[in-house]
Amino acid sequence: MAISHTVSRLFCAWALGLCTLPVAAASLSDLFAAVPRPPADAATAVTWVADGAVIQPEVVTLRQAITAERAAIAELNGGAAPQPGSPVAAAPNDPPEVQRAARAYADYLTANGGERSPQAALAKRKRWLQRALGQQQMEVNRRMRPCPAPCTDSAILAENQQHLEARMRILDTEIRTWNALFDDWKKTRGAYVIPGDLSLGAAAPAAATATPQGRSALASYRAAMLDEVEMLLSITELSALRAAAITSGLDERTPDSISGATKKTSGP
Repeated sequence: MAISHTVSRLFCAWALGLCTLPVAAASLSDLFAAVPRPPADAATAVTWVADGAVIQPEVVTLRQAITAERAAIAELNGGAAPQPGSPVAAAPNDPPEVQRAARAYADYLTANGGERSPQAALAKRKRWLQRALGQQQMEVNRRMRPCPAPCTDSAILAENQQHLEARMRILDTEIRTWNALFDDWKKTRGAYVIPGDLSLGAAAPAAATATPQGRSALASYRAAMLDEVEMLLSITELSALRAAAITSGLDERTPDSISGATKKTSGP
């Protein structure tokens, strides 16, 4: 998916120092929709990663846009980032649109606080996926026979090749699982981001006449929605890093520490 024109304009404005808003700077729905899916295969994942970082252009541009949006949110909040997770009530004399957005933010926090925290839920699902598929990789890795490089024992080479192919099948399963997690998370969390964006969009024109308390409520809600964008993006980034790291281990290059999966070529 191409990065939207709205996202590109936002980053350009921020980079040029044109973000003088006290109002919202970008559509959060655009940012959410612009998050690319995880790579579809290991070969693609390798092209996305360099020196332990994701360099895929859509991801890089989106990260820049998120940085610009954080700056706009801080400005809306009076110069500092909002305190996450705390409801902020609008003042009685704030415009009605601002008051409605503040109530919507309070409702969002009620639905997503404590044990229902999306950050905690996503972290749990990531840990399970990495542990389950990583354990399968390690079990196959332990069955590989050591052979000093360059290995010339045809029997060992043939046996180890079978194990490498098994590990690649596990990696293919992991990549499909990351993509399924991404699709499910995007559908589930979009139910919060899209109405949140609509509420904030309706309140944006009134932000200039809102009280500092009202603008803080808008900034807090917007920051929470931007966190939703970053959570979705984190699935894409982690999946790419893991797939690239595991692939590096399979072809004997030094792997990234995310996977710890290396091909055993020598040893006792």
